[in-house]
Amino acid sequence: MGADGGTISTNRKYLRAAKSGSASGPNRTDEENKRAEELTTCALSGAALVSPICADKLGYLYNKEAVIHFLLQDKAVRQADKKFSHIRKLKSVVECQFTAAPQTSTSSSSSSSSSSSSSSSSNSTTTGLTSTENKDDDMSTTDPYALRAICPVTLRPMNKKNPFVVLWKTGRVYSSQAVRELPEACGIVSGSNPVIIPLAPSPTQREALFQSLSKKRKRKGSSKSTTGKSTAESISGSGAPIPVPPALPAKKRFKSAEELFTQGFGFGQ
Repeated sequence: MGADGGTISTNRKYLRAAKSGSASGPNRTDEENKRAEELTTCALSGAALVSPICADKLGYLYNKEAVIHFLLQDKAVRQADKKFSHIRKLKSVVECQFTAAPQTSTSSSSSSSSSSSSSSSSNSTTTGLTSTENKDDDMSTTDPYALRAICPVTLRPMNKKNPFVVLWKTGRVYSSQAVRELPEACGIVSGSNPVIIPLAPSPTQREALFQSLSKKRKRKGSSKSTTGKSTAESISGSGAPIPVPPALPAKKRFKSAEELFTQGFGFGQ
């Protein structure tokens, strides 16, 4: 191109998305779209998230009704799905306490849209493109079924760009920034070690959560087997001796009818 100081536009370092992604790994846009889908749909049923909403220790979000239906299924059916085999009881999930985003006035938006449509009838194509771009920028403002939630501390909206977490003990949902920079405002006591689960995490974070969950279950299983073994050893006699109960007196034997006929009753003998 001319008048640009000799810059060659075909050079890769001047292309806009030259380093945005690589062929070996997933694109950032695809990860954000997947994250947006996980934040608005139930991981079990695929339906839109409707209160009450639950989260598990892998960061998946569910409708509580879908979790109950899943637990009512046969154990073999539940264990067949490896993605959700870690959900074994209702305590495997926590009910999330979201802070609802303030509702925008629909009257002002409808009046402004009607006036803009009447004044710019000749630019209908441009208006359509603009509305499409706005929809792509913020799906939570256009989708009536999307989960609208904000952080009560930072007032940031929960979307694909702002990571959120849930405190497992209380179920309260905050942004990662609030938990990292203002833990006291989120109810985290200094010196404590609360369980914090990221919602819709990245594949790397989810793999780390899965490994941590697997290790905890293995430790729990080994502790149960050790407790059972020690109990059995104490009963078998390695501990204190077990007291022997006293012997019962022998029961008196009565003569049969044949013995009474042949031997008699024994009176006067």
